[in-house]
Amino acid sequence: MVGRETLTILGERRETWVVDLQRTTAPGSSEQVDRLRRYWYDPVLGTWVEWAERFHGRRNVVLTFSYDAEYTATLSGFTPG
Repeated sequence: MVGRETLTILGERRETWVVDLQRTTAPGSSEQVDRLRRYWYDPVLGTWVEWAERFHGRRNVVLTFSYDAEYTATLSGFTPG
């Protein structure tokens, strides 16, 4: 957990816990990956309410190419179990 942040989720302001996961490959491999995932957890709802990912990869085979992705998902509905 890297901190707390207030987000507007389902039309309400909610205090969330912010969790970061970082993955980076060791230097020297043919494929290099740098990935950061950030999750926002609402302890009152007991679920993740948002998450985002930033991804950069590079592969050296016969040719070198790289690829990038960045996206965010936000909770848009919730039915308690």
